Amino acid sequence: MPRLLAKVRNRLKLHLVKPVVALARRRARAGKIARYLGSTAEPGLIIGAGTQRREGWLASDLEPAGSDVVPIDATRPLPFPDRSLAYVFAEHMIEHIDYRAGQRLAGEMFRILRPGGVVRIATPDLARMARLMNEPLDTEAQAYVDWNNGAFGEHVNNRPSFVLNRVMHWWGHRFLYDQPTLADLLTAAGFTALEMPAVGESRHARLRGLEHHGAVVPEAMNRFETMVIEGTRPS
Repeated sequence: MPRLLAKVRNRLKLHLVKPVVALARRRARAGKIARYLGSTAEPGLIIGAGTQRREGWLASDLEPAGSDVVPIDATRPLPFPDRSLAYVFAEHMIEHIDYRAGQRLAGEMFRILRPGGVVRIATPDLARMARLMNEPLDTEAQAYVDWNNGAFGEHVNNRPSFVLNRVMHWWGHRFLYDQPTLADLLTAAGFTALEMPAVGESRHARLRGLEHHGAVVPEAMNRFETMVIEGTRPS
């Protein structure tokens, strides 16, 4: 009986402690966000930052890599006031959530951006990956297949089919976009003036040179596989 009572007490204690800890974490996060928003005239949020940091930007991630990163689950409402940000940036992140979650995220990005605010999304280009199946490949595409199969090992006769399957199924990928599908997603959320700049380029000075994926994979391979889209919240 004493052992049973101890188990009940421990479970009750855990049941009571968890909400208190969660509330404390939410309050700490809210305080960090509020301090950041009050520190700059052009606040910018990185969603799914991983290890990347950009001066003047607030980094966030589902699993923060440091105390300077705000814990955020991008499949849930974003913990920011309406119209509070000038920029939102997500690199090689949206493909890790399913399409419905992507729709909700686009809506949340629109909500938290101020009028004239800009979202920038970088993600693998499904159309370009699918075109790898149309042999013969040009020099750039063949270089990508050679690198991808060489880097990740599992393949037979260096076939592009292995590359396409990796991009579709590895690394926790849930839904890959081509440009029209991603443009539709942002347009449905309310974004206008959509642009498709190259990796690292933008007509907005604050959005240039942001991409970090080229530090994870060779830069030429990153530029081949990645598409970028920007959208503006209308004034």
